[in-house]
Amino acid sequence: MTGYLDTGGSTRSTVAISDIPADLSSYDVVVYMLGGVAAHQMPPAIRGGLYWIEDSEGNALTDVKVGDSPRNPAGYAEDPGVDHDDEGTYLVFSGLSAANIVIVGTTVDDVGIRAPINGVQLVSAGGGDDIIDRLSEDLVSYWPLDEITTDGLTEDFVSAYDMEATNLGADNVVEGKFGNAISFSNADKTLLSRKHGADDDLPANKHDSFTVSFWSKVNGTGQNDLRLFSESNTLGENNPLFNIGTHNTGSDGSIDIYIRTSGWPTVGHIFSTAEPFDGEWHHVVFVQDNLERSLYVDGVLDDLAIPAKPESGWDNLNATTIGGILRGSAVLWVTGVIDEVAIWKRGLSADEVAEINEFSTILHDDILPNRSNANPALSVVNNGDGTVTITFEGTLQAAPTVNGPWENVDGASPMTISSDQAQQFGRAVK
Repeated sequence: MTGYLDTGGSTRSTVAISDIPADLSSYDVVVYMLGGVAAHQMPPAIRGGLYWIEDSEGNALTDVKVGDSPRNPAGYAEDPGVDHDDEGTYLVFSGLSAANIVIVGTTVDDVGIRAPINGVQLVSAGGGDDIIDRLSEDLVSYWPLDEITTDGLTEDFVSAYDMEATNLGADNVVEGKFGNAISFSNADKTLLSRKHGADDDLPANKHDSFTVSFWSKVNGTGQNDLRLFSESNTLGENNPLFNIGTHNTGSDGSIDIYIRTSGWPTVGHIFSTAEPFDGEWHHVVFVQDNLERSLYVDGVLDDLAIPAKPESGWDNLNATTIGGILRGSAVLWVTGVIDEVAIWKRGLSADEVAEINEFSTILHDDILPNRSNANPALSVVNNGDGTVTITFEGTLQAAPTVNGPWENVDGASPMTISSDQAQQFGRAVK
C-alpha cells in the first residue's frame, strides 16, 4: 500500500496502488509529499505540483489539490490522525469508490519542476479512533499473552475471562509478534484453559456469529493433528469439539479445521490452501457470520470452503483453550508461539479482518491501553462485627474457584453480608 516516486522534472507521473480493500468508502487516501514545496508559492518554488486520484482507466475520482509541503520538513507525520486538514506533508482524498486507484502528481500545469510522491496510506475516514471503536464493538475477550501472573493466569483485558496456565511459567514468556507471547511445548503438555459459567459470553460457538483471531509462529510440518485453539466439553462428553490446528498428518503447514457434535455432520479434517504454520509469524482469523464460516490468513480470505453451522446454539461446550484441548483431561498440545488471541461475538467483515492485519498493532497498542485499567473497581471491608461490606462497579460475580464457574450475585453496591458464609472468589464485571 505504499509507493514511492519523485518525478525529477516537469512531467506527469503516477503511482498505482493495488491489493487494497474492495470498498474504499470508509477510508481516506493520504498522499505524502515529503520534501516538496508547492509550486504556487512565491518566489517560484523548485518543488511541488498538482495531485489527484484516477481509476485504472484514467477517469478522475477526485478534485485536483495543490501540494503544499515545506522542503525537508522536520515534522513528517506518518499518520494524519483524525484532523485530515491537508496541512504539512500530506494531502487527503476522500469518498473513493474504486479499489485499484492511481495517484497522480504533475507539474505540467504548474511552474514547479518536481511533484514528489513519497508515500501513500489508507486511513479510516473517521480517523484512528473510529477503527478502535469498531473493533471494540462486541469484543468479548482479548488475551495479549504478555505474561503469566504469579497466581498462574493470563489475563483477559475485556471480560476478565482469565485463563489458567498449565505447565507454563516465566520461561514460557518470550518475544511475541507484539510485546510478549507464550511459547507452548507438546513435550511439556502446556496449556491455557478456561471453564466457563452459564452466563459467560464464551465459548464463542454459543453464538451464531463470532470471530477468533490470533497470531502464531508454529511449524506444522511433523506436528500431527495438534491444536492451537479449541472449544470443548470438560464434563465427560468428548464429542463436542471446535478446533483450529495443524494438519492431521503433519504433512505441511496448512490449517486443519475440525468441528463435530452429535446430530450434525462432522467438519474435517479440511485444510487451508495457505500454509501459515511454516515457523514464521502469521495471522489466522476464523469467522462465523450468521452460521456461515470462513477462514482468513494474513488478512486474505482463504479458498477453503467450510460447511455452514447446521443450526443455532451449541450449549454443551463449556471450555476455551489455547495450545491444546481440555476435555476430561488435556490432550493434543502444540509446540510453537501464540500471541494476541481475541474473540468477538459477531462476524468481522472482510475489511475489518484486513484492518487487524494491516494495522496489526491496533489490539496491542490501542485497545489494550484503553482496557488495561477498565476492569470495574471492587473492594471488601471487614466491619469487625461479623459482617463485610462489598463495594463494586458494574455487576458482582462469585465463584467457588478462581477459574469459575462465575455466577451473578443479586444486589446493589454497597452490599453487606455475613462473614461466616462459605468462602468464594469475587469479581466485578461490566
